[in-house]
Amino acid sequence: MTGYRLKNVIKSHHPMVFFHDNLDLLTSHFKILYIYRHPIDTLRSYWRLIDKVGWVEGPKGLSFDSFIKAPPLGYCMRYHMEQLPSMFHRWYYHVGPWLDIASKNEAVMAVRYESLDDQFEDTLHQIGRFLCTSPSNVIRPNRTKNVIMPDVDQQDRQAYQVSHQTVLFLKKIAGDLLNRLNYDLDIR
Repeated sequence: MTGYRLKNVIKSHHPMVFFHDNLDLLTSHFKILYIYRHPIDTLRSYWRLIDKVGWVEGPKGLSFDSFIKAPPLGYCMRYHMEQLPSMFHRWYYHVGPWLDIASKNEAVMAVRYESLDDQFEDTLHQIGRFLCTSPSNVIRPNRTKNVIMPDVDQQDRQAYQVSHQTVLFLKKIAGDLLNRLNYDLDIR
């Protein structure tokens, strides 16, 4: 972004609870961009990553449907203040509090991941306004190239099936938040 020197950039996967006691101090020095994504897409991506890495990041060797309902374990626990009942609960307890803070604190902006895809330039300009700058030389990344784990097969839709019981489980936990975000639970 032209004319803007990024000095204090921090990237984190931590839920808001990690920052809660120091949020006023943080937002007096930083602007926080919180990017959230549809839970099925988030968990699908994480499921593929966990099965490919050579360490125990989380529950491995499960169907996608079972992974969603499995309790967190392994190194993914470094992002928790307490044990959560399922991998889906991780998404829910991460997204909800950050969105609540973003609605109350002008130094925190929530960005819908899908908007970065569907409305790339408009979303970048909104982010630019939030950061008091404007993007220039905007080049959209190739949306079909997997640069994180290029050997991962993203075409096996059968592996991504979510049972009706799992959809009910997700709605019971986060129905209000899913509705607020206008996220349906159809297989995407």
